[in-house]
Amino acid sequence: MLERPTGVTVLAILYVLAAVFFFLAAAVSGYLAQVASTTQLGEIPYAELFFAFSGIFFSITGTVWLITAYGLWKGRGWGWWLAVIFTAFGLISSLLSLPKGVVGIVVLGAILYYLTRRHVREFFGV
Repeated sequence: MLERPTGVTVLAILYVLAAVFFFLAAAVSGYLAQVASTTQLGEIPYAELFFAFSGIFFSITGTVWLITAYGLWKGRGWGWWLAVIFTAFGLISSLLSLPKGVVGIVVLGAILYYLTRRHVREFFGV
């Protein structure tokens, strides 16, 4: 098996860190859903429901990012595909939010460029 490229290691670690933040956001959303049900925050229409669904969304997203990190770390082809898809979606989102999306375009463009280099694709077998 090929040795994992350093950039792939960095990306996998960044995906894990992002997943941790999503899980933290899920925990905060769950807490806010609880608070909304017992305080004046609950007077805002659908506040409790909003926070509950936000928590579910963040949990699912964190799980998918953690799975992607695993795929990147282990050199699985599906991990590469997930990373490419997420990066492409982020790039499109940044393009749609110009001019404030310039930093995202540069960073995500560089990541997408890196993921499509021959030695990286060979590591993933794609």
